[in-house]
Amino acid sequence: MRISNIYGLVPGEDRLFANAVLLRLADAFKSGDKHTRLCILKPFLLETSQCKKYVGHLAKERFANYEQLLKRVKIVFDRGDVESRAITLCFLGCWSDFAKEIFEIATWSC
Repeated sequence: MRISNIYGLVPGEDRLFANAVLLRLADAFKSGDKHTRLCILKPFLLETSQCKKYVGHLAKERFANYEQLLKRVKIVFDRGDVESRAITLCFLGCWSDFAKEIFEIATWSC
């Protein structure tokens, strides 16, 4: 069953709905503690591990505003301790399809 049918969305709004959910997850990742971040990271790791050449939910074409997602996650990397940085790097690994094209991320220093 499609998400648009479940939530009564107009066809085409399902992608906007998914982007809103991902932005909320990025906000929770930004403001949460270590346990919250790990809980948010786990489904992304499971989704990524299912297939190496993935063109599904985590593909660049699925995100309308991936720069906003990356900015919100980068805040955790900048202000976090070693564990927070490690979790953030794992998160970026899940989003490598679109994170690799952002120059600012390529120049992060640990």
